[in-house]
Amino acid sequence: DWHIVLDRDRCQGVYKCWEVCPEACFAKRPDQRQVEMAFGDRCVRCGACVVQCPMDALAFEDREGRRIAPEVIRRYKLNLFGSRGVDAAAAGGAEPGDGERGET
Repeated sequence: DWHIVLDRDRCQGVYKCWEVCPEACFAKRPDQRQVEMAFGDRCVRCGACVVQCPMDALAFEDREGRRIAPEVIRRYKLNLFGSRGVDAAAAGGAEPGDGERGET
């Protein structure tokens, strides 16, 4: 069971994860210039936050502590937002071209 982990030492409060999260899992902590995964139970593991974080402060981790590095996640995502992107159709659970989320 994979989940998103936040490396507080790397987080600089850029808030890209907060902006792109489709389930609003993150809360801003402006007093500390960081985010908090306040609503992690909402996470659908789309990877948008991992892909968009310029500080590489987010990663996927399993119960044994194995991590999938952000650059690996980026390698397998369709680039829709410039240099860092996420496949919106896959994030929404739809197959590309089936007329649901993510189709342009």
